[in-house]
Amino acid sequence: MPGASSGLSAQSNQTNIKYFLSGPNASDRIGYLAQWQDKPFYWVSPSGKQKLLFWQCQPYSIGYKLKGTKIPNFFTIEDPKPFYTGHPSDNFLNPYLFEYLGGLEKNNFPYNISILTWAMSDNAPIDPELPDAVKA
Repeated sequence: MPGASSGLSAQSNQTNIKYFLSGPNASDRIGYLAQWQDKPFYWVSPSGKQKLLFWQCQPYSIGYKLKGTKIPNFFTIEDPKPFYTGHPSDNFLNPYLFEYLGGLEKNNFPYNISILTWAMSDNAPIDPELPDAVKA
């Protein structure tokens, strides 16, 4: 979702939605990406009666940056097949993950959790190597 309105926090009691994860686009329509990234806050409704935890994580397209560029062009394939590199860790978050976590630590990140998303690109097939990379 490119944007969100203040109505989200106001309706949180009605829908019982308590959390909002924003995984923005990395290449355009990014606005204040760096200013809000990994700085969760409670988004309080205009009435002050409702609140929604808002967390903007890294851009959703990290997977494309790190691995998706190596995948054959599945947009031209009528029936896309899963693409295996055979080396899930090499094409996953190493060393990106450790650099990212090191940056959080350097900036005195106050939480013991962070959120990363993994998408190969818009409308891409699911990355079949993701579970093995996470296990490793």
